[in-house]
Amino acid sequence: MSELQLLGPSAQLKFNACPKFADHQRHIYFSINADTEKYLEKIRSPINKIGFVLQLGYFRASGKFFENELFRPADIKFVCNILGISLPSPNLDSKMYIANARYVHKNYILKISGWQKFTKKHYNDLHAELSLQAKQQMHPKPEG
Repeated sequence: MSELQLLGPSAQLKFNACPKFADHQRHIYFSINADTEKYLEKIRSPINKIGFVLQLGYFRASGKFFENELFRPADIKFVCNILGISLPSPNLDSKMYIANARYVHKNYILKISGWQKFTKKHYNDLHAELSLQAKQQMHPKPEG
């Protein structure tokens, strides 16, 4: 059976990209409340602080997490400004914002957002429900 392709290549790239914000939207999505400020105080590395705020903002906007290479330079610059951190480069590569820190930050963001990771159990439950729904669909009557 062939795989159904819902999005074309350019639409897939757009879907997988970080949200693109206007200036006023950055203030909304990258806002830091008291709880976020408390959490940021526990993070020692400036790079990890920047990465956390970026992940939090992108998650607020899209419900997804992104790799460092996809972070938008304008967003990095904005977050650096609100945190009072200067970076030598407008990019965060994988050597700077490490996978372990990203993993911890993702779990914290999911927790404070009331979300859960999509697990094998979720997949199985969804598959069972969709299979049941598909079996209950009426087949179209042939013309003639």
